Amino acid sequence: MKILNITGVLPSAAKKTDNDILLVIADNHKVHFAAQHSFILFLPYVNKLLSGFSALWNNYYKLRKEGRYVIRGYAVNVIPMITLKSDLFRHFLFFISYHLNKKKLLRIIENEQPDIIHAQNVLSCAYVARKLSFRTKIPYVITAREFSGFSHYKFVRQNINDSKAIIFLNDDQRKSYELLNLQSPAFLLPHGVDDVFFNTVTADRDDNITKLISICWLRKTKNIHLVVEALKEIKSPFIYDIYGDGPFYEEIDNLIKELKLDGSVNLKGKIQYEDVPNVLADYDIFVLPSYPETFGRVYIEAMACGLSIVGTKGAGIDGYIVDGDSGHLVDLDSQDHLRTVLDRLITDEKYRKVLAANSRTISERFRWKKVVAGLNDIYASVV
Repeated sequence: MKILNITGVLPSAAKKTDNDILLVIADNHKVHFAAQHSFILFLPYVNKLLSGFSALWNNYYKLRKEGRYVIRGYAVNVIPMITLKSDLFRHFLFFISYHLNKKKLLRIIENEQPDIIHAQNVLSCAYVARKLSFRTKIPYVITAREFSGFSHYKFVRQNINDSKAIIFLNDDQRKSYELLNLQSPAFLLPHGVDDVFFNTVTADRDDNITKLISICWLRKTKNIHLVVEALKEIKSPFIYDIYGDGPFYEEIDNLIKELKLDGSVNLKGKIQYEDVPNVLADYDIFVLPSYPETFGRVYIEAMACGLSIVGTKGAGIDGYIVDGDSGHLVDLDSQDHLRTVLDRLITDEKYRKVLAANSRTISERFRWKKVVAGLNDIYASVV
């Protein structure tokens, strides 16, 4: 089976650290089902004049000129999209961008000969997939990224209705979809977790200090500042280590110093992905009250390693864990709720370990072999 993925997010010379989850999915699908994946990557249109304004724009321009690159053995075809940060012109710009690139897009279809097109968001990717499907009669499916913010758009609903299936990464979005009375069959299919996480179990330590960890890109929506503020009120001994980098790093650092939590709360900087399993194994609680969050693979990685989990109501992990049984989902409108949850998990080791055991059991459904089997079944039903 050949799958052509259309996406706006892949590692490239412009953004080397962009999420590589689609490549991971392709790797596992290939291993377990001998599937073949190729990619179309949408990047902002940048001409020669604009390329001089920043290194990022210069890389966008170079990628547009090259038109194609290979990453980890996968062909990636680059398509420039005209973009503005305005919802008013969004549909019109997709229309213009598609027609400017129509010949190249159809040539890609001819070269790749896909059995199915997989659009990785409900906006530009699904729009172009719908146009290509109409021209070539190749069926397309959608993964519902950006669904929550744009499901009311008429053209987004048309993108969905004309697709053969729509895949949701979290249960909250799927429930919202069911209220819209749209026609495309809906599936809940999370991302998977590498087997190494299931083979790594939290270590027994001699100290009596509860250890908490967050791993994320440090921006405001991750709400790490709320965790730091909640921990200020907790009297029991703890260590909270924050792994990651990003635009909110300095503000978190200043907050730690302001609250005099130096030593108890530590910014550890960026962590290499291959080191994550062994690092997680040294902690008791994974906390990340991120909102909004489409899925959050790192929650499941921590569950597989045997940590207790604290996430957010109505975000990506909601629906996969049961509040108070296999983890905790906090209400971001209540700082007291987050503080109370953290206080109990830090002080009650027995309770913490029960939650961790339950979450580890749940995490078994996220093994990549099971996830790509579900994906393959969806593709097979469509083709």
